Amino acid sequence: MMSHAIPFAVLGSLTLVLLIHWIVRNTGDSQVPLDLDEFLKSLTDLQTGIVAEAQMERVLSPEDWEYASRAFPAHIQNMFYQERKAIVIRWLRQTHRSVFKLKKQYKRLVRQNRNLSGGMEFRLTLDFFYFWVSCEKLILLVWLWGPLHMAPSIHSTLHLARGLSIFFDRFSTDVNVLSAAEIH
Repeated sequence: MMSHAIPFAVLGSLTLVLLIHWIVRNTGDSQVPLDLDEFLKSLTDLQTGIVAEAQMERVLSPEDWEYASRAFPAHIQNMFYQERKAIVIRWLRQTHRSVFKLKKQYKRLVRQNRNLSGGMEFRLTLDFFYFWVSCEKLILLVWLWGPLHMAPSIHSTLHLARGLSIFFDRFSTDVNVLSAAEIH
């Protein structure tokens, strides 16, 4: 009977450790003032990475893999497969870093601007946590099984990154409007 509970205990413990790591990782430099231009530059960096999704479609394309598996010997197929895997992992890590840099900057801007409400904070925190867990999981799964098998999960994680990017874009517009109102 106890043996059935072991996987749940392990999963619960792992989730708790990931949550604690995430909280510790994301506390800190929020007291340092941040200007909107720095935030907008980080947003542009994230949006540029998401725009590269068209190129990522090609990397995840089963047609290219089918061609390579028919046209080349096994050692070249392996090189092709390893390169594709490395590209996807690098891209996921870059997107992950961009989102979390924006999250930290977002927290700093919210604390600087007293006119903003915290209505979406809980939902946004859940989205960040879900995005972080998804990226970490995908990096591991792409490393284990390769990018072609994980393409649907990669697309859903990047869809979430695109949604966060849209949120940040709207937030920067609101902050810009509030800043302009404070000047007048």
